[in-house]
Amino acid sequence: GKRRRMVESSKKVGPWRADVELAARRAMIETFTGPVAVTITFLMPMPKSRPARVRAAGTAWSSVRPDIDKLARSTLDALTASTIISDDARVARLHVEKIECSTTSGATITIQELEPLK
Repeated sequence: GKRRRMVESSKKVGPWRADVELAARRAMIETFTGPVAVTITFLMPMPKSRPARVRAAGTAWSSVRPDIDKLARSTLDALTASTIISDDARVARLHVEKIECSTTSGATITIQELEPLK
């Protein structure tokens, strides 16, 4: 059969994964092995082309590339690589936002163990 390999669609994905993995390892107290909820807020650099009133407000919803699903996927992969979650299949609830910010960039990631359903 033919050999296949995955190629990252962006040169930024590798460094992003490495940064997230390192931050998760530093924050890790334990490995989550059960179902978890993950909340991710991506703070994207605000393009210079935004109107002055938008830039003055400081934040706006981001509706430009990169795609939110690709951002989430690479971030969940990094969390798994860090071993803070044992497998990204453990993520039973995912809330993701993508916001442009004029002052900073990065992401805020929260992982919470889910209680059993009643």
